[in-house]
Amino acid sequence: MRAAFKTSFRQMLGLAALLGFPLHAQAPKDLRCENAAAPVIDTRVPRLGWKSGDDRTGAAQTAYRVLAASTREKLAAGEADLWDSGKIVSSQSLFIPYGGKPLAARQQVWWQVKTWDHDGKEGPWSEPATWEMALTDGDWSGAQWIAWKPQDVWSAEWKARKEKENAAPKGSADGFPIATQSALNIFELHRFHDNPYDPAPLLRREFEIVKPIRSARIYLCGLGYHEMTLNGKRVGDHLLDPLWTDYMDRVSYVVHDVTADLKPGKNALGVMLGRGFYGMPANDAWRFHDAEWIGQPKLMARLAIDYADGTRQDVVSDTAWRVHGGPVVFDCPRRGEVYDARLAVDGWDLAGFDDAAWQNAVPAPAAAGKLEVQRIEPIRAVGETRPVAVTSPAPGLQLFDFGHCISGWPRLKVSGPAGTEILVRYSNYPLGEPAAHRGFQQHGYILAGKGVEVLEPRFCYASFRYVVVTGAPQEISMDDLTAITVHTDLTTAGSFQCPDPLINDIHQAVRATLLANTHGIPTDIPNREKMGWAADGRLASEATIYNFNTAAFHRKWSVDLWDTQNSVGNIGLYAPNPTRMGDGPDPTPYPCWTSSAIIVPWTYYLYYGDDDVMAQGYESMKRHMDFYARSTRKDQPRILPDQLGDWLPPKEGQPIYKQGALPHISPEGADLYGTAYYFKCAKVMESVAKVLGKNEDAAHYAKLADEIKEAFNREFYDPEMKCYRGEERRITEYRQSANAIPLLFGLVPDDRRAGIIEGLVENLVARKHRLNTGILGSQALLEVLPLVGRGDTAYQVAAQREKPSWGHMILSGSKHIWESWESGDPHQGLNSVGAFFYRHLGGIQPAEPGFKKIRLAPVFPKGLEWVKAAYQSPYGEIRSEWKNDAQGAITWDVLIPPNTSAVLETPQGFRFADDENPLRELPAGKHQLKLISK
Repeated sequence: MRAAFKTSFRQMLGLAALLGFPLHAQAPKDLRCENAAAPVIDTRVPRLGWKSGDDRTGAAQTAYRVLAASTREKLAAGEADLWDSGKIVSSQSLFIPYGGKPLAARQQVWWQVKTWDHDGKEGPWSEPATWEMALTDGDWSGAQWIAWKPQDVWSAEWKARKEKENAAPKGSADGFPIATQSALNIFELHRFHDNPYDPAPLLRREFEIVKPIRSARIYLCGLGYHEMTLNGKRVGDHLLDPLWTDYMDRVSYVVHDVTADLKPGKNALGVMLGRGFYGMPANDAWRFHDAEWIGQPKLMARLAIDYADGTRQDVVSDTAWRVHGGPVVFDCPRRGEVYDARLAVDGWDLAGFDDAAWQNAVPAPAAAGKLEVQRIEPIRAVGETRPVAVTSPAPGLQLFDFGHCISGWPRLKVSGPAGTEILVRYSNYPLGEPAAHRGFQQHGYILAGKGVEVLEPRFCYASFRYVVVTGAPQEISMDDLTAITVHTDLTTAGSFQCPDPLINDIHQAVRATLLANTHGIPTDIPNREKMGWAADGRLASEATIYNFNTAAFHRKWSVDLWDTQNSVGNIGLYAPNPTRMGDGPDPTPYPCWTSSAIIVPWTYYLYYGDDDVMAQGYESMKRHMDFYARSTRKDQPRILPDQLGDWLPPKEGQPIYKQGALPHISPEGADLYGTAYYFKCAKVMESVAKVLGKNEDAAHYAKLADEIKEAFNREFYDPEMKCYRGEERRITEYRQSANAIPLLFGLVPDDRRAGIIEGLVENLVARKHRLNTGILGSQALLEVLPLVGRGDTAYQVAAQREKPSWGHMILSGSKHIWESWESGDPHQGLNSVGAFFYRHLGGIQPAEPGFKKIRLAPVFPKGLEWVKAAYQSPYGEIRSEWKNDAQGAITWDVLIPPNTSAVLETPQGFRFADDENPLRELPAGKHQLKLISK
């Protein structure tokens, strides 16, 4: 009977298909709330979205209907007690505002959607999806901020330690770390003070479950980092929570479903607190040690237990919690961690533990920033790697090589007598003589002497290929050391492949480098600084977006950038930022960096179609533009100075343009670039204002852009050399960045464009396609050349094997992208090459925000036989795959997702085989096209 039913059902499906009825596979899929699957949110009016499941050619949505209910059972019964949108005639399937009853804090919502297709036929309902409201009303049910020590005691101890550190000779054997260096190892740092920094506190609270539970959620903010257990079991798989923010403006809390972790009778909550960037002890050049937000580790928590009978119990952070020092006796996100296993307290997070010797927690000052639920992907352990080699360059020292750079930490298995001190040091470079084995990042372990001990840090990560271990009582085998890769757990969005192994290796190096620098923010490098330098993250943003789903990530970082804004409208060079940079009467502008606060939100909008972020930050963006206007040259009010310019051009053959100037700065100076980015921001603000319906502002920024363009050409165009040059006129060498950036931004007048293009190409050819650009110009060069019909030249630059080039990095043995053309740790600045593979070799670009309309415009470089590129857009997968046959004809296969369309553009010199037009519009679906040279 069952087999007969299956056969009959399949026959029915086949008949339905023949008659043109929609099948279940055509139901909407990948339902999202606030661009996330099943999120916990604190947005009062969430926005919903979905992808079409209709894969037919020309598939498009013409209408939709959304149902929302308070339970899954009510939704299944068709009882939409929260919202029934009715049939809405619209092709919109992203960011649709919830229009139902007001939602309470902690409320769970179940919803589904169905759509009507391009023929007006009604489709089936989607599978149900859900979202959950967080503490939208700020109701923490009496929870308090609690800490270990009274605030005045902690502050006095902190002040005394800082006074001693500041008095110590810098750089000497007894000097506390300044900038990113110290002669002290991690044990010596811990013991630098007679009264050392406090260990990471352990906080515990017991409570009782008295009846059957329906659900339970824990809402928790432990600053700077926390690790939580329930009945001795780790809660969740997040690491380094909560993510780093500007704690003066906003503080994130996390939510975990702990329904299955509770048991009848006595239970125990345990929380270990780390310092993170909230209370980092190491002094540095960026003043994190005296940040506005600096404070001792503290906790705010609410465990909300909903019983099956409809009643509720709350367990909250208060002074009834018990606290004691733990085995993590020193933790600093820059320098490392010391773990004294002798101080580990067995059973401290279990019910029935005797905590009579512990103290009661004390009230702590509330965090200055607004408490918000953490909405981006957490940091997780995402992989494990074993060493590929181990050597012993000196007695008692072992050097482990993992084969490539890893962002994370090692897990070490070791045994030995109690009190044995093991020092673990990290480096991205091969280490030579023993004297060189003083890696900046370190961890220290003190054994408890209880058999095999498994040791790994909790509150800081490192970047390393090489691990040096000293002090172990016996040799450690390669089986006893594992590297744990740790970063924000972004999902893959794109793939790229071609027959050139060097290009493929560069692509993989870009992906690895991006992930190594993704820890809640886009960091510059994952070892010394770990900071969100604004230019670095911006220049890599498109490469990151093509490779990974970064919607929540870039939304957060846009807000991080605005949070750095000071009273005069200036933005920080990095975000988060411990101080309000340049908050004085005459602050210094850095537009090549701070323009990210305007460009990054616009990039986010172009790729994800969400204008909410720009609306949220519009006033901040305007204030920053006003700051630029006040910071221009007094004698030339549309020329905006900059201090850093085209950072890190190749050193080879580069003169220093001013006595005492940083060698990292381009020799032509920085003001050309500052003014160019001023123009770029004016053009972006014109577009943003139009999107937001602010027409007067749009007209103002359009006029401003025209004025900047006129001033730029008057100041920086050299009619004798017929190119753009910086303010340092005695530097006569042609500078590629100084010409590529004006071309890309639209600063070049029409009557000069051909000459500037030819000059740029001629210089590249003369240099055998080797560039002389820094991080700004490198991004602009690979972007603008295909746009002006010189995609072949761009490919030759990207595929260059000689120094300076990305190929040289790979051929030197690196599996990541360097900080500079000469060498370096995994770094964001030069990762812009990763976008070139998708945007121009694959040709996948947004023609309308969010890829509602797609531009497919690949280049077909000589010597490259084929390319396969794919990108998971908000509407579904886009594919662009082309192959060049022996006769020079191109077969081009494309996939256009449902509910979108695409404009296909062939590069200069090609046309479609069936007509003379180099341009073609196509609906959703799979298409194969033939192209031939003209």
